[in-house]
Amino acid sequence: MRFLLAILAGAVVLFTWGAAFWMTIGNNAVKPLATEDAVMAMVNEKVPADGAYFFPAPATKDQAAIDAWQAKHKAGPIGMLLVHKDGREPMDPKTFIQGGLISLVVATLLMVLMRMASPNGRFTNRLTAAVLAGVVAAIGTHGLQWNWFYFPTTYTMYLLIDVAGSWTLAGAVMAVVMGRPKGVGQVVGTVKTG
Repeated sequence: MRFLLAILAGAVVLFTWGAAFWMTIGNNAVKPLATEDAVMAMVNEKVPADGAYFFPAPATKDQAAIDAWQAKHKAGPIGMLLVHKDGREPMDPKTFIQGGLISLVVATLLMVLMRMASPNGRFTNRLTAAVLAGVVAAIGTHGLQWNWFYFPTTYTMYLLIDVAGSWTLAGAVMAVVMGRPKGVGQVVGTVKTG
């Protein structure tokens, strides 16, 4: 029962951290466009469908196309555009429900990892496993995207802090709720001397 409570507590921490972080500090990760209306009109007119778009788009057809792409890439601008043509409802309840379910899945997987890292129930071992998992997840996703997709460094730093911080806090809460298994640290018998 403690493990289920720990998973639920971890999911609540992950969800709450994410909401609080991105509604406050995380707002500094992205900048508004001064020409937002013009950009939105251009996207509506020029972008054919929902999706993720890179520009300039990589070319593979022939050497001339590859050379042209390399020249554009060097000259800039380069970027990535994420598009939802029909828009979305701000703060849609469906988004919160999905976020809660994702947090529950992450907390469950984190619990499995923490139990494997410390079957004897040591708080420090479980917390260390959570911290390392968070750092690995953060660097393994956002660090690589920073490198390969040229995500802005400041934006990437916020993402790294978000993931590593939330997993650390969730891991600490989960380790506390789990406590130590019964019998750990107790003497299980007596030693006869002779």
